[in-house]
Amino acid sequence: MEKAKTYKKIETAVTPVGPRILVKPAPVQDKTASGIINPGAHYVKPTAGTVIAIGTPIADRLIYCKPGDKILFNQGCGSEVIHMGEKCILMWAADQIAVTVDSEPIEETEDGK
Repeated sequence: MEKAKTYKKIETAVTPVGPRILVKPAPVQDKTASGIINPGAHYVKPTAGTVIAIGTPIADRLIYCKPGDKILFNQGCGSEVIHMGEKCILMWAADQIAVTVDSEPIEETEDGK
């Protein structure tokens, strides 16, 4: 009887080429702010994430983000890839909609304004 072959899991690093970006998608919320569970949340494709790596821009195709930026992108764009053991999305830089900015909470003054 033959022994079953065992395979070693290889973690590969993905480097974008050309005007592409590698994004780690943000988890899709399966519960609303009021506590209602959304049973179809695992079918929803992500639309936000954190940039892990960027490729090189080509003359007329600029890249408007840098690694570490949180971005919004078109739903369903790009290709799913495994980067260092995590699911990521490799997409064209043109599929990026916006770069989000974390803002600090606004403090109320004593007069309520």
